Amino acid sequence: MDFAHLPLFAMLSDRLSWLTDRQKVLAQNIANVDTPGYQAHDLKKLSFDQMVKGSSASLPMMQTDGKDISARTSSGVGPNDVIKPKPLETTLSGNSVTLDAQLMNLQETAGWHTMALNLYHDQLAMFRTVLGNGGGA
Repeated sequence: MDFAHLPLFAMLSDRLSWLTDRQKVLAQNIANVDTPGYQAHDLKKLSFDQMVKGSSASLPMMQTDGKDISARTSSGVGPNDVIKPKPLETTLSGNSVTLDAQLMNLQETAGWHTMALNLYHDQLAMFRTVLGNGGGA
């Protein structure tokens, strides 16, 4: 059984991909904390409504060869999803990265990532229990 096609696992996978992409954007902000004129970036928040609409109960397209085009993208995050939030402060050099805010955003992202992984693990454990393979890891 391929769990990736189940709606709950697909939503969790999309959420984890979004969190990974957000962490990359935040890490880039921190790396550019001293770059003159650099503007801090973030990702648009994931809409739960869009995630639910995106997970359909229809039969997904199968890939029979590695060269086939996949019907799903890894996260659906594109250039239009990167935003420039209103800066808390700007330095004289025009840099809008506030290290404290970026670290708080990273901590928030890490917490969401842990929660999503725990949900994913718990769902797999329930399937193992139902299938008679035990609920342990």
